[in-house]
Amino acid sequence: MNARFLLPLTLLCAACLSGSLSIDVHVLTQSCRADRSPLTNVSKLRFTLTGDGIPAPIIEDNIDLTSGNLTMSSIPAGTGRRLRVEALNGPSPEGVVVARGDSGRFDVTGTSGIAVTVFVRPIDAFSPTNRADAPTQCSTMTMPRAGHTMTTMSDGRVLITGGFTTSDGITKNYLQSAEIYDPRSGSFTPAAMPHSARAFAAAAPLTRFTSPNMVFVSGGEFKGDSAVSPLRPAETYDGSNDAWSPQILPMKTARSHHTATEDNTGRVLIAGGIQSAEGPAPSMVSPLEFYDPAQAVVKPSATLLSSPRANHAAVTLQIGAVLLIGGSDEHNNALDTMEGFVFVGNDYTQSRGFSTVATPNFKLGTPHARPAAALLASGTRVIVAGGFAGTFNTDARYDHVTDTTEIVDTVSDRVFAAPSLAVPRAEACAAALDDGGALIIGGATRQNGTLVSFDSADLYNSDASGSGVFSVHAVVGPMKDARNLFSCAKLPDGSVLVAGGIKYGATSTGTPTVTTLDTAEIYMPVGVAH
Repeated sequence: MNARFLLPLTLLCAACLSGSLSIDVHVLTQSCRADRSPLTNVSKLRFTLTGDGIPAPIIEDNIDLTSGNLTMSSIPAGTGRRLRVEALNGPSPEGVVVARGDSGRFDVTGTSGIAVTVFVRPIDAFSPTNRADAPTQCSTMTMPRAGHTMTTMSDGRVLITGGFTTSDGITKNYLQSAEIYDPRSGSFTPAAMPHSARAFAAAAPLTRFTSPNMVFVSGGEFKGDSAVSPLRPAETYDGSNDAWSPQILPMKTARSHHTATEDNTGRVLIAGGIQSAEGPAPSMVSPLEFYDPAQAVVKPSATLLSSPRANHAAVTLQIGAVLLIGGSDEHNNALDTMEGFVFVGNDYTQSRGFSTVATPNFKLGTPHARPAAALLASGTRVIVAGGFAGTFNTDARYDHVTDTTEIVDTVSDRVFAAPSLAVPRAEACAAALDDGGALIIGGATRQNGTLVSFDSADLYNSDASGSGVFSVHAVVGPMKDARNLFSCAKLPDGSVLVAGGIKYGATSTGTPTVTTLDTAEIYMPVGVAH
């Protein structure tokens, strides 16, 4: 059985001047880990092609794994083509899908042939990233980093910026670097150097009113000659040209542990954060600011937060409002409050229904500082999971990690309890899945007096009844590495990229260890929207 093969697909299309167009599809079915082989017990492959103007999916089934050849005929050229490859086993005629790959969207226009790469990975599992040119070799980031940002650009590549390395969990080496993960090649490559070294910054894709592949990065913290200080500089990255903005874009107020969230107008709301070094009583930022991509400037807002907060989550709802969730206050207490903002006229204003002033009873059931949160596929519900539920001061916060999971329904202004996490998770990451579910990945807590990181994830499957709660909850894992303080990003094929972070562990004698990771892995869901 071939583990890696090329499939030349011939598209006989009426729109092509020559009458046919060749698409070379590189189907990668090798893994850099033997226990993650996508072809284990696989008996056949199924190819499905969809796209704009194709009324029904074009399916080629029962593909012989040994031939490496496939011809799909009478397929019209056009835009938004997408090829799904499924590996099946089992005695039934249809077989059971055990691994999947997806090309993402591509266009078939003109008369020249094109090449498409599809990584096939086991479903409902994490697989280490591997390279298209060397599938049996795991690919890693260009350097270890934690507390970094990860942003999926419009072409599907992921920008990774900043962060820090540490060997003891206390002393941080702040990074002035960036890199790109390309899901088509499976590789990490260095990007242009940003203006500032920073960790715990905030980043947002710029998807409106700008060139493709633009990302906004703001604030964060950096240690100079003395204490750790929040930063004022913001900057933008142009992924099409691998270039940062020629000059920094200063915010009015320095801030770290804040959020930067693009709304439906294309502006980026900059909210909350710490404007002094962390300590017993950190100084919080109350005024909002926003980045206006049309003018390429950061502007102050006249609107203040009802509850000054840092270490919170933020999502943009289907209606365009930005919802801020939980966080910590100036006394290092975790918050159960939420508030929303929408751009009206020339500034942001509190959004009706999401303000702690307008709806004081619209609160989380449990305080969540630094929660894992994601907007679900519905566009109106948000999953909020884990985080710190008590004090956020120094190392003591790991004694107050919660396993609580909640669903915020912004249509009814209600909060539903969801099944608890398998373990209390702080500094985890959340990703919404195309099928309506969500994945809560990794994290850390203190067990028996020792800090531990997790290599598992909680999978929440959506309840089809629309009640707002989840009907099925399962644990997925393990990842190659346990990790917390990492980042995750959804890729164009519906899978989830996980990269970097901190790994708490112990030597054979029980001595605590802290490792900054450069490893990355991808979760392939059971169901992927097509």
